[in-house]
Amino acid sequence: MERAKPLVKEGQELTIQATIVLDDIQLQANDSLTKARGVSSATKAQAKAANEISGHVEQIAVMTEETNAATKSNADDYLNSLASKLQHEISYFNV
Repeated sequence: MERAKPLVKEGQELTIQATIVLDDIQLQANDSLTKARGVSSATKAQAKAANEISGHVEQIAVMTEETNAATKSNADDYLNSLASKLQHEISYFNV
């Protein structure tokens, strides 16, 4: 029995050390989980922002196409009007 006491004492000390290490591992695991959740949340927010930006870029593209069409139409109208005026002015020189 006397020979077993030191072994039991050593076993208790090892158990205490193992408990401390396991508690530390648990704390680090919880910290990692918290950080992973934060990264996940940030990633979701970035994905949402990217989708919004994409939608705005599409709107800008549509507006640009509409502006280009309107500008071309206005330019066409202006040039046709100018051509008519020039033809009228040139007709003065026709004999």
